[in-house]
Amino acid sequence: DWLRYRFIFWGGAIVVAIICISATLGRGSDIFETEFRGGTTMTMSTRTARAGEDAFGGHLAMARSAVEERLHALGAANSADPVLAELRNATVLTVGETNAALESSAFQIKVPNPSGVSEDTPIANILVSAVVEAFKDDMDIRRPVKFAGLGIAASAGHSFRIDRPGLGEVIGRPTLDYPTDSAIGGVAIVVTEVEPPLAPADALERIRRMRSSPAFAEAGGRSVDVVGLDAAGNGTFKSLAIVVADPDLAGAQLSDAAWQKNYADLEWNLVSSALSQQASLEQVSSISPSVARDLASQATLAVLLSCVGMLVYIWIRFGSLLYSVATVIGVVFNISVCLGMLAMSKWLGDTQVGHFLRMQDFRIDLNVVAALLVVIGYSLNDTIVILDRVRENRGKLAHASRSIINESLNQTFSRTLLTGGCTAATPIVLYLVGGPSMQPFAFTFFVGLVAGTFSSVAIAAPLVYVPGDGTPEPDGAASRALASPASA
Repeated sequence: DWLRYRFIFWGGAIVVAIICISATLGRGSDIFETEFRGGTTMTMSTRTARAGEDAFGGHLAMARSAVEERLHALGAANSADPVLAELRNATVLTVGETNAALESSAFQIKVPNPSGVSEDTPIANILVSAVVEAFKDDMDIRRPVKFAGLGIAASAGHSFRIDRPGLGEVIGRPTLDYPTDSAIGGVAIVVTEVEPPLAPADALERIRRMRSSPAFAEAGGRSVDVVGLDAAGNGTFKSLAIVVADPDLAGAQLSDAAWQKNYADLEWNLVSSALSQQASLEQVSSISPSVARDLASQATLAVLLSCVGMLVYIWIRFGSLLYSVATVIGVVFNISVCLGMLAMSKWLGDTQVGHFLRMQDFRIDLNVVAALLVVIGYSLNDTIVILDRVRENRGKLAHASRSIINESLNQTFSRTLLTGGCTAATPIVLYLVGGPSMQPFAFTFFVGLVAGTFSSVAIAAPLVYVPGDGTPEPDGAASRALASPASA
């Protein structure tokens, strides 16, 4: 008799919802990841492992937790600085695969923007400098390079128009054998007196990264290659030639002045910026608070619209606003529990149980929003199955009687548990093998799955019962409905 315990179910659900909502509000903006509150995301890789060091893929292997602890300690040591103090709230994710000890050689760091700091403050630069200094002995960090001509805007003396099929003839080094047939019309930038000497692959990566920046958008799409000229040992060179070709300009008859301004000088400035850029990490991106607020508004709107659409759909399908309200109340409970558990993950992760379950400080990001939408869809389907059985057993009665609702729940209960149990395998596997980036999604999905199963059975279905409605049941109608065979 499910309805006999409905007030216990509802009372417990209200208490749980209040606790979860309080926990969510208690976290404040700290529950949001950088996508929704603004912040800086940095990606860094470890250096090549030395003899005797733990290695993964040839690079120094480090535990994600160790990286995160060092960042938190750095933030605590700079608590007086509003920007660096936010490192105490930094989130670290592994990038790519991990070894059996859950160590990796690449990490993504997310640091939220501090409150009360002007958007004009170079937050990203401050954070990058601090992280580079903290991990300078462990990370593969590209440091600035000096070379002849650095700081000169014009490329004269350093750029050569490629008008012949051999690079050696173009730059005045006849012994150099490098074909330039596909780069005719392009430019060769020669960089000399490079200090410290640079490997061509390193220079190429720096140039490609700079080319993808908004400052050099007009140079995007051009192919580039780097050729070593004067060797310095260990695969590095004191002089380099950067060969740039633009398919759109191939065969174009540009005047020397136009070629110099729009091609040579632009590429020289790009190369100069790429090589002389201050020590940086592999990738750095930032989201301003205004953009983050827009993303948060859009995510909230997506969840609200899904709830409104669900209410309208249930109303039309069952022809009753009561069924819609019951379903929406169940979904609101599910979302509240999901958000509350995310909020409490910060404290649960510090317990022995949290350590055993590998819980972390999960926050709301785009993956979590996707998980919430999945939970809404799953719980909606689960509730519809039960309410559809109630409607079927109700027949032509104006309202479902107590016995009809109880029998409908009993008929669908095994199906509800079986479906929920099978579906739960998905988030469990994702949580165990998906890595830190997938754990918030899997955690939210699993919690929503449990809450959705409970709300469908113990909240939504009992809510459609109208006691004492005075609707008479024709003789045998209820018994015939109850005797009907169960179907999934």
